[in-house]
Amino acid sequence: MTDQTIFLCKKSDLAPTGAFGVTITTDQGNLDIVVVSMDHDPSSPQSKTPSKTGYKAYINSCPHLSMPMETFEHEFLDRENPALIVCSTHGARFRSNDGLCLSGPCDGASLTSIPLTYTEDAIFMEKPHKTR
Repeated sequence: MTDQTIFLCKKSDLAPTGAFGVTITTDQGNLDIVVVSMDHDPSSPQSKTPSKTGYKAYINSCPHLSMPMETFEHEFLDRENPALIVCSTHGARFRSNDGLCLSGPCDGASLTSIPLTYTEDAIFMEKPHKTR
């Protein structure tokens, strides 16, 4: 998109599970990210189309033990309530809209959000501004 953004995924990559895990390489090393669709409903055929309400992204690291959150590739969302991200290590539940932990060993902590921008087909991470 621009030299101020980093490509994360196509919007269609989120269709199967409502979330997509990606690793990017930065100047500081690898960074694991989870991108979440804000309107994923596994029972609805409309959830296979790009989101109308947007996307959120977080560093894929539970605040409890800094572990990656998914057990299976790209499976982050609670199957009974897809508005929640689940840490597979200890079952912590996070609101996908703001990353706040609602239950589990890190109750009250939050996931680290990643600023996004997107086009009709793709999702990008905004590069952090360099400080001197």
